[in-house]
Amino acid sequence: MPLITKKNQIMSRLLGFTALLFLLAGLALILYPKWNQYNEQQRELRLLTEWDNLPQDSIQVISKTQTDSTTPKKREPKSIDGLLVYGAISIDKIDLREPMVEGATPASLKVGSGIVVPGRMPGEIGNFVLASHRSLTFGRHFNRLDELKKGDKVQLETSDQTYTYTVQSKSVVTPEDLSVLDQNPTDRELTLITCDPIDTATHRLIVKAVMEKTP
Repeated sequence: MPLITKKNQIMSRLLGFTALLFLLAGLALILYPKWNQYNEQQRELRLLTEWDNLPQDSIQVISKTQTDSTTPKKREPKSIDGLLVYGAISIDKIDLREPMVEGATPASLKVGSGIVVPGRMPGEIGNFVLASHRSLTFGRHFNRLDELKKGDKVQLETSDQTYTYTVQSKSVVTPEDLSVLDQNPTDRELTLITCDPIDTATHRLIVKAVMEKTP
């Protein structure tokens, strides 16, 4: 009888230990995405904070009244936390401000908007293209990009100037439609890209904006 009791105690402890392991594994599965997202948000905040605290040139706000006479100078990115940061994108309409980083890679898109086409700069004649995740978290990255309408403003902050663009159009295309990246030979154009719809991401949401010329 004592032997059976001892075996029962051992089995009971093993079952309890196994149940605890399953519980911890379940908690890890639930908490890991939140922890990972928290770390990404903290890294994004560090990038913006360090960018804001870097010695900047005398910053000008460039708008449509100065477009024709302004020729943006080539600028070097700032290396922050292992990423090359060119500035920040701000969209007041959707309460967004996040870093502009080099490349639309998984690492860069975790913490900000990625510059899709190398060599193109904000404020230049051409098509400056930024991509960002359509995060499931409200307000994060381009989660609310679909709320933008014609006439809304988008600002691109660099080390020496802040460029203001006005939204002109919004469309949805297939991922294979690369025409949205085409260079613009006449206007200072900005293209914002994210996934659409937010749950299945089968297409791409495209927002086009321009720095308008002086009337």
